[in-house]
Amino acid sequence: MTIYYMAQVASVHNDASPIFSKIHGNALMCYFDEHMHIESMSKYFSNLFLDSGAFSVDSMNVRVDINEYSEFLRLHSEKFDAYANLDVIHKAEETLKNQKYLESQGLNPLPVFHMDEDMKFLDDYVGSYDYVGLGGIAKSSIKKNKWLESIFAKYPDHKFHGFGVGSIKSIQKYPFYSVDSTTWLRDGSMGMLLFKDLPDCHYNKLTDDHKKVIYDLGFSEEILKREYLARYLFNLMTIKNMLNNISQKTFDLFKYNDITEELIS
Repeated sequence: MTIYYMAQVASVHNDASPIFSKIHGNALMCYFDEHMHIESMSKYFSNLFLDSGAFSVDSMNVRVDINEYSEFLRLHSEKFDAYANLDVIHKAEETLKNQKYLESQGLNPLPVFHMDEDMKFLDDYVGSYDYVGLGGIAKSSIKKNKWLESIFAKYPDHKFHGFGVGSIKSIQKYPFYSVDSTTWLRDGSMGMLLFKDLPDCHYNKLTDDHKKVIYDLGFSEEILKREYLARYLFNLMTIKNMLNNISQKTFDLFKYNDITEELIS
C-alpha cells in the first residue's frame, strides 16, 4: 500500500495540525519554508517526510545552504521516516555531490533523481540505495507517463518516492512506495471536493449522489461552502479512503460534526 504524505500543512495551516493529524498521520515538510515548525509537526504527526525544497528554490531563485541543511538534519533526522537529499533540479552532478557531502557528515539522505536527467544516475542510485526519490513529475503529461512506465518496467520491485504525485489514478497505476501531494489542499482552496466513486466536483455543482456521500461522512453542504478547512478535511478523508480501500465506517470517530467546534474556534 502506497504511503501518502500530505504536503504544505505547516506553511499554510500549522495551527490546524492537531485536526489534520486526526484524519491522516503522514505529512511532508519542506525544509525551505517549514523547518521552523519541526517541533509542532513532530508532536502531532506520527510519520514525517522531509523534502529539501528544491522546487521552491528553483522557482524562486533562492538558495538553501547545505551546511545549514546538514546541521538541521543532525539535530532532527530521527523525527523523519526519510529526508531527501538537497537536490538541484536538472543538475544531476551537483545533486550527487550534495548526496556524498551529506553522507560524509554521517547522514543518510534519500537520493533524488529528476525526469530528463541522464539515466545513468538513476541506475547508480538504484544499485546503491533501496529507496530513491523521483522528482520533476508533479505535472501530468504523456512524456511523464512514458518515463514512469519505463522506470517501473525496469525496476518493478524497487522502492520509489514520487514527489508531487497527487493523482489517485497515477498512484493506482504505478507501484510507488510513497508519494506526497498538495491535492487535498489545493483543490479544497478552489472549492473542489474529491469523491471516491464519483467525479470530483465543485461545491456549487453537487449532485444528489455527491450530497449523499457528504451527509454520510458527517458534513453538510453549508459547512463545505463556508469553511475551506472543512473541505481540506473532506478531501483528506476521501484520499485516505481511496488509498487504503477501507469503509467509511473507519471514519466514524472523525465525523466532521465531532470536531466542528475545534475546527472553527
